[in-house]
Amino acid sequence: SYPLLAMLFGVIGIVRSWVQGEGETAQIGRGLSIWLVISLLFAVLYPARQVFDLAWTLVPLWGLAAMEFSRYLERDASQELPKAIPWALAGLVVVM
Repeated sequence: SYPLLAMLFGVIGIVRSWVQGEGETAQIGRGLSIWLVISLLFAVLYPARQVFDLAWTLVPLWGLAAMEFSRYLERDASQELPKAIPWALAGLVVVM
């Protein structure tokens, strides 16, 4: 289920980085998307491929997904986080 989340936000991140105007995040997104395509082609076309070769496609995909997901979580620096968020995160880590 983890790669599904990365694919959803990663594809949205790829589209946004190529459609979006110039900017540092757009350039990083374009670079990550090129890395993703090259590593995917390498994993598919290389005759001595292994399953581990797909790990190189997950790295840029998760990077794109993280960039896209962070756009949805933007907030003002003046806003303070609720006190329950760190405790909920600590509880989740303990449960895992």
